[in-house]
Amino acid sequence: MRTLTLTWQAQGQWQRHAVTAERPCIIGRQVGVCQIVLDDRSVSRQHASIYAENNVFHLRNLSQSSIISFNHRFRLTYNQETPLKPGDIFRLGTTPFTVMPSQQPTAKVLKIKCARCGKLADSHLEEFCPWCGRSLANGEIVEVEL
Repeated sequence: MRTLTLTWQAQGQWQRHAVTAERPCIIGRQVGVCQIVLDDRSVSRQHASIYAENNVFHLRNLSQSSIISFNHRFRLTYNQETPLKPGDIFRLGTTPFTVMPSQQPTAKVLKIKCARCGKLADSHLEEFCPWCGRSLANGEIVEVEL
C-alpha cells in the first residue's frame, strides 16, 4: 500500500488527508510542524505519527501524557505503535479518524528530495528544506504519484 487516506470531522466539516510512503504525517496541535493540526487542548503538540515501513503504514503515539484509542479495543501509550489498514478507527483527544481505502493515483508531481534529511519537499514552495533548513539547490528531483 503506497497511500493511506484519513478522514475526520473538524468544526462540522469533513476533512481528508492522504499519507504516502514518501511523506509521513504528524498529527497534533503544533502549527508548522504537524501536517494535520487539531484545535483540541486534549491533543498534544505532536501527538501521533503515521509512517510507512516495508509497505505497511504504522500509527505511533508520540505523546508522553495522552493515549490514542484504537479500534475501540485498545489504547496506545507513549511510543507504542500498531499497523494501519482500511477500516481502522483511532481517536486523538475528541477527534476520531477513519482509515479509508486508498484511491488509485491520478497524477504525478515533481518533488525535491533534500540531500541532508532525505524528505520530499514541494518544488514550488521554498528554496530551503522545511524540515532541516538545508538549501534544496542540490536536492534530487523525483516524480511522486498522488
